[in-house]
Amino acid sequence: MNVITITPAATLPVSLAATKLYMDLRHSEFDSILEESIRAAVSIVEQTLELAVMQRTLEAKLDDWPASRVIELPYAPLVSVSSVKYVVDGVEQTIASSNYTTVIQDRGRGFVAAKFGYLWPSIDNEPEVIRIRYVVGLASDPANVPYDITQTIKEVAHRLFDTRGNINPNDIKRYAVQSLADYRVWRF
Repeated sequence: MNVITITPAATLPVSLAATKLYMDLRHSEFDSILEESIRAAVSIVEQTLELAVMQRTLEAKLDDWPASRVIELPYAPLVSVSSVKYVVDGVEQTIASSNYTTVIQDRGRGFVAAKFGYLWPSIDNEPEVIRIRYVVGLASDPANVPYDITQTIKEVAHRLFDTRGNINPNDIKRYAVQSLADYRVWRF
């Protein structure tokens, strides 16, 4: 499954000003480096936890329907599914939402499941002919991001900034997992 971003998050979960305050950094000489560190910190936290902090629209692309009739969507928490589309005979079709169910489980793990009695339709034998567009994210406004997540992002950004990226990535990931274990999305 390939996942692409259709609409990125409108803003970062922590601002440059808030991170500078956290770091007790009073000058703007290295603002561009710190902004890169914040972006990298957000990426590390999200990838490590399989969690989208700020809301965004994603599209999952599949080559075939799963035998189980259930499709698990990467990244959590799932907010909504916009569409399920497929290609047959070179023409894109949309599956009516009445034919599938959106399931949101613990920690926001999201699934699309064919309703009882509905069979996924035939598709072309081509790559990525199934496209599921969906919205994920904890918050649409940075003010609504949980405190411990913003603090962890600031700390990871601080560590990246101080070392200018010359740090073992596993140490950063381990810190993020330990700090935010309650938010991690576990896949089985």
